[in-house]
Amino acid sequence: MVVDIRYHLASLVAIFFALGLGILVGMSLASGGQGRELGEQWIQAIEKELEALRLERREVAGRLAAAEAERDLYRAFSADLVAAVVAGRLEGRTFGVVSVGENPASVDAVVQALERAGAAVVGPVQAGAVGGTNPRRDDPALPELVAGVDGVVAIVGEGDAERRAPWEELLREARQSGRPLVAVVEDPSSWRDPLAAWDVPYLTHGRSPAGELSLVLLLEAGEAGRYGAGEDLPLWPKHLLGATTGSGGT
Repeated sequence: MVVDIRYHLASLVAIFFALGLGILVGMSLASGGQGRELGEQWIQAIEKELEALRLERREVAGRLAAAEAERDLYRAFSADLVAAVVAGRLEGRTFGVVSVGENPASVDAVVQALERAGAAVVGPVQAGAVGGTNPRRDDPALPELVAGVDGVVAIVGEGDAERRAPWEELLREARQSGRPLVAVVEDPSSWRDPLAAWDVPYLTHGRSPAGELSLVLLLEAGEAGRYGAGEDLPLWPKHLLGATTGSGGT
């Protein structure tokens, strides 16, 4: 059950209003016994309201703790379920992992997802920051990397999509070599339109179980699509779950 915080704010306002009103009335009548009695009644009423509020707060805290426990339970369940579903789907295939931008946070999640699906992983390789930083000296050149794998996963970090030379180089090499490429995007606001214009399959929730499932299914099927969470995108490619078998090949 979702508890509206505005309800509690209104309750607090009402309580303090009643407290202030009670003090005023008490002061105005304090000169006589009737005023003292009335003041005591107001104080008792306020104490009851405060006690009811404390009780409600404890109940809300209990419901919140139960909701958080249920959330964690389903989160663990979805992670275990996705791990079982993707197991072996990319067996016998090799994928290059290329980082485009400044230290994308999804690199480790992508590598782990590919390995759980049975794939061999080349990389991660830094293709250069969006601003033009040179790749690391010991990284293979992009043509060499793309030519030696069955597909490429590009993790696109935050940055201005107009400064996209490393990305365009990677995309050009993948298409010239006929290798499928899937992008894991961390900054959809600046990259979503260019990726759509280039007709590149991508997902925006790479560090979630749904993102892992989407990535593996897209790579397995070699199919285009755009997926994400909290946006006007489907969460994952449901139509691919039964259409592919994980038998390998490109």
